[in-house]
This record gives sequence, C-alpha cells and structure tokens, in this order.
Amino acid sequence: MLKTSEKIFAVLSILLLCAAWAGGYYRTGNQVSSQLQQLGSDIGYLERVNDQLYLGHSKEEPGTSTIFAIEEYSGYGGPLQVAVAVKDKVVETTAVLHSNDTSTYVKEVVSKGVLKAFIGQSVEDEPQVDAVSGATLSSRAIINGIRHGMDEIGAAYYDRPLPEKEEQFPFGIKDAVIILLFVAALLLPLVRGVWFKRLRWGLMVLSIVLVGFVFASQFSIATGVTFLSGMWLHGLASYTSLICLLLAVNIFLFTRKNLYCSYVCPFGAAQECLSVITNCKAPDKSSPFVKWTPRVFFLLALMGGLYFRNPSAFSYAPVSVFFNVIGSRVLFVMVILIIISSLIIKRPWCNLFCPADSMFSFLRFMRSWVLPANKLKSS
Repeated sequence: MLKTSEKIFAVLSILLLCAAWAGGYYRTGNQVSSQLQQLGSDIGYLERVNDQLYLGHSKEEPGTSTIFAIEEYSGYGGPLQVAVAVKDKVVETTAVLHSNDTSTYVKEVVSKGVLKAFIGQSVEDEPQVDAVSGATLSSRAIINGIRHGMDEIGAAYYDRPLPEKEEQFPFGIKDAVIILLFVAALLLPLVRGVWFKRLRWGLMVLSIVLVGFVFASQFSIATGVTFLSGMWLHGLASYTSLICLLLAVNIFLFTRKNLYCSYVCPFGAAQECLSVITNCKAPDKSSPFVKWTPRVFFLLALMGGLYFRNPSAFSYAPVSVFFNVIGSRVLFVMVILIIISSLIIKRPWCNLFCPADSMFSFLRFMRSWVLPANKLKSS
C-alpha cells in the first residue's frame, strides 16, 4: 500500500515544478539593454534596430555610435547568447550575456582568452580563434556566436555579404555509443552464470572510458532542466545526454529496470570499482533522513533551474570534476570524499546523494500509483 506521505510529496513536487516553470517563463529576464550599456561606459542611450542589432549612441562624442550585435548559438546545455560591439569596423568588446552550459566550462573558455582574441579584429576579415580543449562545445558556441554577430554588423553597415550559417547536425558517434550501451544492457540479463558478471564488468568499464572520460555524455540535473524547460527545442550542440536521459527513463517505465544506474552510469561504475578493493557493502537506506534528504535537494535543484532558466547553475553532481577535472573547489572536495568513501561504502554517492536515484524512485512510485500491479494484470 502506498504511503500517504509519498502521495502528498509526489503531488506537491509536480505542483512546485509547474510553478517554477511558469515563474521562469514570466520572470522579467530580458536584461539585454542594461547588459549592453554596461559593455560601453560612454553609451548614452540604446536604439534598437532589430532583434539582433542595437546602436549605442555616445554621450561623450555626439554623432558617434557603437554597433552591438546579439547572437545565439547552440551550446551544450542550450542556446548560448553573446554580444559583440563594433566601432569603425573594429571589434571593441565581446561578452557572454547568457549561458546554459556548466559555468566552470564557460569560465575556462573565458580564462583562455577566447573573448579577448576577437578585440581589435575587423568585421571585414574572417576572425581566426581556436576552440578550447576540454570545453569544446562551449567555446565553439561562443566563437561562432561572435562570428555571426560580426557578420550581421558587416552586412548591415559595411556592405559585406552575409555568409550562410552552417547547418548543425548534432547526432554523431557519441549518440550511437549511448544507444548501443543501452541495447547491450537490455540484452545482458539473457546471459547466465559467470559470463553475466564478466560481461557486466566489461560493460561498466567501457562506460567509464567512453561515456565518462572520452565523451562526457552522462545525464545530470542540468539535462532534466533542459528537457522540462523546453530549451532543447531551440537547439543543442549535443543531444547525447538528453538521449541518455530519455532512454533511461523510458526503459525504466516499460521494463521496471534501472539499466542506467546498474550498467551504463560511468560514475556509479567507477565507485563500484573502488568498492571491490575492500569488498564493502551498500549502506542502509531505511532511515527517513537518508530517504528524503536527496529527494528534497533534487526537487529544489530542478525548481531553481526551471525558474532561473539556467540548467547548470543548480547541478550539484561532481561528475565533471571526476572525469574532466573541471569544477569548483567544493566539487573537488566532494570527489575526494566520494573516492575515500567508496572504499568504506559501496557506491556512496549513488546510494545516498545521487539525483538519478531520486528521479527513479519518483518514477517508480508514480508508476505504482498510476498503474498498480492488479491493474496491469487485468489489462
């Protein structure tokens, strides 16, 4: 029998997420004018030309103006918005106005001087700026966005032909690898005996290498916010983590099997590899505190991401630090603690804190509530 407290929490969660989504949609978030004025200290007022272009009229030199272009390009977590300011055909300032990508990756790109590399270049030339390794999708989004902004200004004010934007085809080898891993996980239970264990370990090691280190394509809270908010409809530079999320959820709903956590999740597999060293056991999850704390944190993170329309800002999983060594100091400390804890407790993050576990617990409850066993049998 389903507990009343679980039902109340489930209904309340849905209502709060809907409220956060609506609040984020209607929230006064268009701060473009004020952001552009901050880019130029001598801007008296801004004149909007169209959706992409603005004229910033100088208060110190009447009759002169700076041309601003606003452009969006598909980033890892959704559209990434940049601005470029041009005066007398030369780029004066560039900036990232809004990003849905993980902030540590964007900061890494900015610290490498990608924005500064455009300053001083002419809109009549083709700017040559290289992407930053380790944050390729974010840096490409910034670079291409600024390039397109320069092209818009060149075409509108300096008689430069506007080049055609390149078509993005996000599906690639990463997506194929994720799909094949889930297919392998579906077929694995058909194998019996010692070969099941061997193949399971082989699948997990493969996931650690490919999904974790090579492609960094596991899903996270940011992926869930991206899906729920509809940001993926505007285009993503990579759909791999979204495909991973949808496969994990749909397979779970149709088969009741959590294949992602058991076989595909690279972070969980890495923790299990460490746990084998000491042959430690999984923790007791019967405590109400252990049960409800991660669920509340997961709900708050989703609400924050939906309201502020920033998927990565409220993502607290330390996966990027573990596999890519990019993240805040807090996440670095968390990774060290998780590595040490994995020698004492089997899969400590997965069993005690992981948002994916909270998501599957919610889906399991909702499935049992909406489609109880006796109803499934009768149908």
